[in-house]
This record gives sequence, C-alpha cells and structure tokens, in this order.
Amino acid sequence: MLFINGKIYIYGGQQKSFFSKSNHTHDDPDVWEYDTSKSKWKKYLNPKNMFSPEFLPKNLIATNGQNPCVRCGSTLFAINRHLAILGGNENNEDRSWEFIEILSPIKRTWFHLRVKGIPRIEYAAIHKIRSKGTFILSKDQKEGRVTIGWIKDEQQ
Repeated sequence: MLFINGKIYIYGGQQKSFFSKSNHTHDDPDVWEYDTSKSKWKKYLNPKNMFSPEFLPKNLIATNGQNPCVRCGSTLFAINRHLAILGGNENNEDRSWEFIEILSPIKRTWFHLRVKGIPRIEYAAIHKIRSKGTFILSKDQKEGRVTIGWIKDEQQ
C-alpha cells in the first residue's frame, strides 16, 4: 500500500478458490487507487486483459505497455510520479525478480526497468529520503540474508 497526493494505491494480493476441485490461487495483477478526497475507487487494469477504454465503466482504467509480472509479497513504492513494484514471489522462468515494474498513472502505461544482478528479494521495506533517493531493506529469498541498497532518483 502506498499513499501519494491524497490517493492510496494497492497492488497485489491473492485470492484462493476453495469452492472448486482445483483449489488454485489467483494473483491479482491490477493496481487499485482510492481517492481520499472523493471517496472513490479506481482500478488500473493489467494490459494483458486488452480492454478497450470506451467499453469500460469510469472506475476501470485500461493500461498499455509491457505486462507487469505477477507477484506476491512485493513492495509498492513511488519514483517521482510513478508507482514501482519490486520483489516478491513470481514465476522463475522469466527471471522477473530482476525487473522493477513501473506504472505511470498519468499516461496509464506500464514499463519494465531491469536491474541486472539483483538478488531475489522479498519482504522489502522502502523509505524515500528526499536528497538521497529510495532506501531498500529486504530479505534475499534464496539465502535468507538481509539485503540493502539505494535507488537514486535523478529527477529530484
């Protein structure tokens, strides 16, 4: 969960199905936005759904760009006017832990930012420091060690 400019953003979560024989888990790939001044919810839909904006209700927003990787246990944080998703459990085949998923709510566009060599992190804590950037404290999924680092914000 993230609070920016009077809006709360929520990403992820899992829905477990106990009413079918498959008993599967569904990861939610969409981002929710709650405007505290208007008391209204909006949902930024994952581009893989390929919804046409003219057929959607006003509270559902179609996005474009690269599909974000589905993650569970990730961290949502702000980089300038964008939302960024880092870490979590995901499909090992696409090495998605090496990517920060970024959503521009203004342009309604997703894109990937690859961080080559980043460890597979989970349970990350993020703290924004104005003059320095974003500080990350997390746990390495593979070895269980504490990992720390900085994301430098060049547009300060």
